[in-house]
Amino acid sequence: MEEENEILIYKKARIAGLLYCFVFAGGFFAEVFVRQKLMVYGDPIATATNILANESLYRWGFAISLLYLICNIPIALIFYNIFKRADKFLAALLLLFFLTGNTVEIVNIINHYTPLDVLKITSGVNGFNQNQSSLLAYLSLNAFTTGFGITLVFFACYDLVIGLLILKSKYLPKLIGILMLMAGVCYLTNSFSLFLYPEFAEKLFPFVLFPCFVGELVLALWLTFKGIKLLRYTYAK
Repeated sequence: MEEENEILIYKKARIAGLLYCFVFAGGFFAEVFVRQKLMVYGDPIATATNILANESLYRWGFAISLLYLICNIPIALIFYNIFKRADKFLAALLLLFFLTGNTVEIVNIINHYTPLDVLKITSGVNGFNQNQSSLLAYLSLNAFTTGFGITLVFFACYDLVIGLLILKSKYLPKLIGILMLMAGVCYLTNSFSLFLYPEFAEKLFPFVLFPCFVGELVLALWLTFKGIKLLRYTYAK
């Protein structure tokens, strides 16, 4: 019975890895190939023109964002189930930070969709000209950027906690734990520089997020193709 349980844990880790890969790819697509591609910073009219000219792409960015946010929920539960043997308190913190960040992002994702509604609804409406509609849409996208920065604060805390759990449990290579700790620090640096020193944040981006990119990708791929070290998982009981 215990052996079956260990096999189940191994399978869950692989499932979490596959879901994590989708989350990583989906987030990269929605941010880099949709929002970053279509939003022209400081130019509401150009941004509105891009959104309307690429409406299908913009809608797919929203849909994929929703899908990866759904995937985050089982990932959080699987991680809690795996790491609670190493440290139940830290595992509970991981779960809370992960789900809180995910909830904030779910609420914030409406700011991705709203610009499309604004541009469609206000088109031809008396009292709205192109400049006003474009500005409203741009402000919503800007609000999304701020909300995403808030989201990353919670995911930074998750990264720090899972990094500690990886180092403590030894279920995964020590290097992955170090990379996740670095990712947490970089996410926090990115978010608080955005809130406190936006001009400085522009200079940091995207370099400050590179360690986050590496850490999240390595964790996702390792779980997918390697899983966890079952022997160490057994000894952690």
